[in-house]
Amino acid sequence: KKIINSEKWDIVCLISDKKVDDESEKIKLGSDRIIQCNKELPNEEADGEFTGMIRHSHIGAQQFKKHLQLCKDLDLLDGKNVRDLIEFMAGRGVVIKTEHISADDWMEVDFPHEYDFAKNIFIHKIKEIDLNENG
Repeated sequence: KKIINSEKWDIVCLISDKKVDDESEKIKLGSDRIIQCNKELPNEEADGEFTGMIRHSHIGAQQFKKHLQLCKDLDLLDGKNVRDLIEFMAGRGVVIKTEHISADDWMEVDFPHEYDFAKNIFIHKIKEIDLNENG
């Protein structure tokens, strides 16, 4: 909800304030924008963890399309993901802003057991949000 309602810029990534580890998709900020987004960034230099959630305007979508095509033209797509595209774009001067979320308000879900765990933790928060919005 926080990222959907963000009006910061044409591209906004949701960043967790969670303490990062070696497997985290780490973010480094400079001048209130993303300057690095990768797993290789030293943990102590990270300003947060990329949650994988992005909101973009029509202009932001065009920037993604343009830079994805450029990566394709330069043969840079092999083994890459959206995190790599974000870093590539940031390195070429595209302004990518962030919204921050508390470490307690999200978790990464890669496996069924993590989904069950997350569902049990967050179902109460979801019900509270629904009640506050509808009631």
